[in-house]
Amino acid sequence: MRHIAHTSTDSPYISFSHSFGVARAYGLVGRTAIATASAPGYVYRIEVSDKKMVKLIDPVRELLKTLPEPHEPLTYQHDGGQNFLRAVLDGDVMRCRYVAPPGAAVVVRTPTLSDRFATLARALRDAEVLVLGNVPASMVRNRFEVS
Repeated sequence: MRHIAHTSTDSPYISFSHSFGVARAYGLVGRTAIATASAPGYVYRIEVSDKKMVKLIDPVRELLKTLPEPHEPLTYQHDGGQNFLRAVLDGDVMRCRYVAPPGAAVVVRTPTLSDRFATLARALRDAEVLVLGNVPASMVRNRFEVS
């Protein structure tokens, strides 16, 4: 699920959203161009009626299974301020600065952003569900043009 953490389209998964607003936003941007009236993007309404034909994967649930105990070093926590989550969601982590406690060596850097934190934040933002493989055409209920 690295593609979620790194906002990449290079993935064996097909991403779905429970939110039409999120799907519309992605349909407007597209993989290669911005949607226009003459070259619209599309949002598909999918209805999974048979769990044997399509396996839905909830990235948040899958990631939660892998989280270490809070005292372990590689966790999903961050060392940024309260605005750090918004910066991750906005794709603007570079605007945040790590704030060291008094007396600590001053280090100019961005807060720590782990793949786990980024994946959790972005999957929740996008109400994301994944499918590995193809979705049968029989499960497509509607196609909406967006521009």
